[in-house]
Amino acid sequence: MRESTTRIFLRGGLGNQLFQYGAGYSLSRKNKSSLIIDVSLLPGKAATVNGVTRWPSQIHEFQHEGTIVGSDFSGEPSRRLFSAALQIDRKIGDYAPAFQRSLGRFSNETKAEFTHFDALVTKKTVINSYCNSPRFFLEYGDEIRESVSSLRQPSQDYLELKQLAARIRPLAVHVRLGDYKNLAKIYGRVDPDYLERSIDLQMSLSGEREIWLFSDEPDLALELLGSYKTNAVVPPAFAKLTSMETMLIMASCSGMVASNSTFSWWAAYLNTDKEAWVVFPRPFYARSGPHEPKDW
Repeated sequence: MRESTTRIFLRGGLGNQLFQYGAGYSLSRKNKSSLIIDVSLLPGKAATVNGVTRWPSQIHEFQHEGTIVGSDFSGEPSRRLFSAALQIDRKIGDYAPAFQRSLGRFSNETKAEFTHFDALVTKKTVINSYCNSPRFFLEYGDEIRESVSSLRQPSQDYLELKQLAARIRPLAVHVRLGDYKNLAKIYGRVDPDYLERSIDLQMSLSGEREIWLFSDEPDLALELLGSYKTNAVVPPAFAKLTSMETMLIMASCSGMVASNSTFSWWAAYLNTDKEAWVVFPRPFYARSGPHEPKDW
């Protein structure tokens, strides 16, 4: 008898990869199948092409379920060809989701219909989708939180910062810059007024406290904090953390002013402090961007 498997193709940065992992984990549990985490679409290391950053696999850092696999491409052209084929597969899924489901595939670029995902019961199931919604895995949310929060080899800097966060209970402020500056038509631009008003709200809700600034460009981000610039700190150890460790330190803070990114979403989702408030920007995308994910 053939083994029942669920294969998920990872793409995007850490936040996107976690959404896809959550969907794959959930479906493999429901179907009692083996989870295969395919990283063939991801580069070996972070690289910026035409102002957009491509990220390597970061799933290996925590106690994940499933087996990580990847194709041994002979070069970048063959990787791009494989990526283009999977993109065509996703576009077919946008217009013929029932047909793709009959083949055991959940493939889509923009129209991730949950009903088709939930109905996948074939022996060989393939997920070729961003799956950017908690609806795909909420049934197993506690298990996913626990596994993602359990690092295999946490650094000493991470462990010390986690202890410090527990002691002083700082407010996390996440300012996503980097390649977002080249994607303003999708994500818009950082609004300093949003940052200052949100920090005001956080301080009124939970009291004055130290601000920990999380950003891929901390010097520029500091200038966007207005009157709170002098209250914010970027601990030197931040520069030594991996992306996964950074996300978990954000999740350890006493509340967060988030950016419109999946990285912020997961830091908020992994925060178990029931007294912590999280503030997100609205609208989530620029007017010229995609529809706002209303079920986040």
